[in-house]
Amino acid sequence: RRLTGGQAGTYLTRAMIVGSNFAVMIALAWLLSPDDFGRLVYFWTFALVLSALGTIGAPAFLLRELSAQLGKGDDAPRFSAGLAILLSLLLPSVVIGALTAGLIVLAGTTSLFAAGIQPTTSELIAVGVIAWLINGVSNLAIYSRMIDQVNLSMGMRDAAPPLILLLATGIGFLIHAGAPGVLAIYHIYIGLAAVLLCIWATRRVSTPRPVMTPTF
Repeated sequence: RRLTGGQAGTYLTRAMIVGSNFAVMIALAWLLSPDDFGRLVYFWTFALVLSALGTIGAPAFLLRELSAQLGKGDDAPRFSAGLAILLSLLLPSVVIGALTAGLIVLAGTTSLFAAGIQPTTSELIAVGVIAWLINGVSNLAIYSRMIDQVNLSMGMRDAAPPLILLLATGIGFLIHAGAPGVLAIYHIYIGLAAVLLCIWATRRVSTPRPVMTPTF
């Protein structure tokens, strides 16, 4: 069975994303000391886990409901914007906030974390904010998926967060004139991700909606 041009492009994009993420980790390992690299990746993994838990299934639900709406056209019930905001922003905030608070409590009472990597409260708060930002990117990527921009959606969801992390590390070196601490890198990451997320969302809101065709 031969692949169509679109399918081949999707597989190629996926391969490029995997290669990009691998290259980012190699670059970070080269830039940072072993201790800082281990600490950075360790907490980054916690951020990814919190983000996954914080989705509460919203991306899959939004994709299913919006796809059904496109398939039925004008006869479909309108999907509430308030419900979309609740699922993609508010409920994840509550879930991720509660999980982050739980980590802060557990960090002071148990040996939850690996030996030698005892996080500070500031680090855990930064991890929670990063998890929420990654969650927001995942939900915004649904818009691109709905207008059949599969490659852009994959790039936003899977490639953008690690690339922003690498950029934050580079900026940290410039600002601190030397090796930045993990918390400093995370603070720069939060600033960059928040700005880019706002720019992307604003452009989407201000741009006329394209004619959508059901593809599911």
